[in-house]
Amino acid sequence: MAAMNIDSTEIEYDSDKEYTKQLISRSAVVLPNRLKRYSFLDYTNGWRQPGVLANRVTPLVEITRTADWPWYQSLVRLPGTRKLRKVALMDPMVFQAWTTAFVAKLDTVQVTLPVKGEYMISNLRLKSSAANTYYDPDSLAFFTRINGEREMRNLMERYIFCTIAEVLRHIDSAEKEIKEFAFVNLSEQFTAHNAMWQVYALEAAGNKGKIVFPIVQMAPWSFSRTDFKKFVKPRPEVSDDRFNSVIEYRTDKTTNKLWALLYDVCSQPRSNIFAVTNYNYWSFGYFTPDRQEVHLSEPIEAPIDVLKDGGKTFVQGTFPPNALQILLWWIQVSRCRVPNLDLLDVNDN
Repeated sequence: MAAMNIDSTEIEYDSDKEYTKQLISRSAVVLPNRLKRYSFLDYTNGWRQPGVLANRVTPLVEITRTADWPWYQSLVRLPGTRKLRKVALMDPMVFQAWTTAFVAKLDTVQVTLPVKGEYMISNLRLKSSAANTYYDPDSLAFFTRINGEREMRNLMERYIFCTIAEVLRHIDSAEKEIKEFAFVNLSEQFTAHNAMWQVYALEAAGNKGKIVFPIVQMAPWSFSRTDFKKFVKPRPEVSDDRFNSVIEYRTDKTTNKLWALLYDVCSQPRSNIFAVTNYNYWSFGYFTPDRQEVHLSEPIEAPIDVLKDGGKTFVQGTFPPNALQILLWWIQVSRCRVPNLDLLDVNDN
């Protein structure tokens, strides 16, 4: 595993378990009588993504893309290979209503967290305003040094995806079905020189090696909010072959390259339901089974924790359901764990 830069020196971790173990050994010891139980409804309502780039003057949400994406010869396909013909926006009320109904059921699923003032040291790595816990000093130091792709990858894998996978495990455990979940990095299958993306997929028992619920992640300096708005722009009819010969179409190079990549990523069975994020914003969507249409949401702003005062101060975030709760619900849709979705043509088999 690549080294994780948390201070002026490089520390090599043999595994995520070893990483967590070392963090625990350097954090305050949390005794059993200093733990408290919360419902996952409360915990997820208060979710915040760690603020990053705290050492830069420009706020994270205002970062613009530094340069056009490079010429990716590996994305070029023969005419007619990619059959996408329509891009449509989904009603945001769909996400809000169904996610609200889904997370309401999490009120019966319990989680044990440190009491106020203690560090987060479990696999639930994200802070929540439901429990006013702190990030450990190593994590705070790491958040202020995120200036590159590798650090961004570590942030997503060791905080966002680690927490989501642990919540899924708790939900299935409450349903008497014990499974281990992990988000695996499949970027090597979709590699390109100077690639600006990471490709992840959910891995659970029974689907090892398969792409289930792909997530394409970019850094905010590689894919800006403006790019995101262009990416989700409705296209009632894609009449040309721009998604096949992406390097030929010059007026919208970055977003068309992302569409080409996403089409390839979602081409396998059970991979038509997806998410795209630049960390600050998330969009959730699905391809129809024939892969000719795609429906997706407007970019949804993520709840960001500014991490002032040593990581103790929370900003006034978005109202529930937040982007991470929608991510959790959308994953359950892809796993066929959410009923009454007849309005969406999401079934891939």
